[in-house]
Amino acid sequence: MKETQINDSLIILDYDFKIISNKLAIFDLDSTLLKYYESKVQKFEYQYKSVPETLKRLYKQNYSMVIVTNQSTIIINKELEKLKMKLKRFMEHIQIPFLIFISIKKDKYRKPSIGTYTYLLENYKCNNFEDVFFVGDAYGVSSSYVSDCDIKYAYNCNIKFYTPEEFFLNKKMNVSFDKFDDYTINIDDVLKPQNVYINCNKKDLYSLCSEDCTYYLFDYSKDIIKWCKGFFFTSGMFYKKNFAVCKKETLDYLQEKFIKVPFIFDESEFTSEQKQIALLQL
Repeated sequence: MKETQINDSLIILDYDFKIISNKLAIFDLDSTLLKYYESKVQKFEYQYKSVPETLKRLYKQNYSMVIVTNQSTIIINKELEKLKMKLKRFMEHIQIPFLIFISIKKDKYRKPSIGTYTYLLENYKCNNFEDVFFVGDAYGVSSSYVSDCDIKYAYNCNIKFYTPEEFFLNKKMNVSFDKFDDYTINIDDVLKPQNVYINCNKKDLYSLCSEDCTYYLFDYSKDIIKWCKGFFFTSGMFYKKNFAVCKKETLDYLQEKFIKVPFIFDESEFTSEQKQIALLQL
């Protein structure tokens, strides 16, 4: 096994991984391939009895096998070595080449950001996949997990998504999530495309709007605020910054002269990487 660590952020465990075809199978780890025990990180047990047989069948069908797992709490709890030991037992039992990505910080490598998938494509020269899918339990309504980072990861990577119940138990399910595009405005219709603003608590920002004597009220719903916090969190660039809704005096000032739009954020000083992250479902 070869271990690589990137920027104290991503651990890559290479168990004889290689690209063997244009087919790629990507899996979450906890509550997808293996059962999750919060107090017993090292405990190795398959999530379903069908997991090993299914994985071996995929490998025989020439799928390259990958695991992508968020594990920031492992570092906080100082249990990384226990996780590695569990993965070692898993690999010894399954006897299949795997590439394992362990995200240990809340940055571009953490699902639903696609840093791991981008790394895979760039470093293993595998841009011509015709059959790629991701299996994960974090789809928003799972009995085991309320997060939706797995289904969003698949969406952001533009690959197929399956729940563990669908993939390993053949249960029919219809899962989805509210895409950010569904409740945002077309920025070209409201402001100059090169200028969008996140903090509208300062009156002087309104002078930058594209139409004279037109004011915009930025109405932050709970979903929008959650998204903003998620973006700052996952991008790693604004991790310690607070996100605030409009001040009351600003709203009072605009009360009788506004066009109501749901959300705008400022990308004028973003790096190219930040702009890419900002387009993701987070």
